[in-house]
Amino acid sequence: MEMPIQIIITLFIAIAVGSMVLMFSGSLLDLSAEEFIPTPVDEDKKLIEVDSSSSAQLAILINNCYQKSFNEVFMNDTCYIVHSKEPFEINEANILGQSVLESIKDNIVVIDNGQTNSARIYWNFSIGKVEVGK
Repeated sequence: MEMPIQIIITLFIAIAVGSMVLMFSGSLLDLSAEEFIPTPVDEDKKLIEVDSSSSAQLAILINNCYQKSFNEVFMNDTCYIVHSKEPFEINEANILGQSVLESIKDNIVVIDNGQTNSARIYWNFSIGKVEVGK
């Protein structure tokens, strides 16, 4: 009769210890995840400051602007203003050549080509297109 009682007590202790280990390891993982996982981009953040910019980075922002504005924003709206410490080039061929824009390239208008430190990505509701310019 003593043997089943010892087994039950041992199982109870093992379950209690196991649940405590899982609970503490979960909180440790949550704390460490905050350090390694980047915080999501604030949806209301419009001004983006970077050290340098490229056509690929602009293409991602243009795609994001189109996806969140098409059929949802019924007015003209500035999606992003990108400001770079180093000058970068707005080049229509390079921007429209990015694979992320393949399906929406007819809905993008590049207004200004050339070197700049700032670019504006703008949803133009009246024509249903994203405009990119200085």
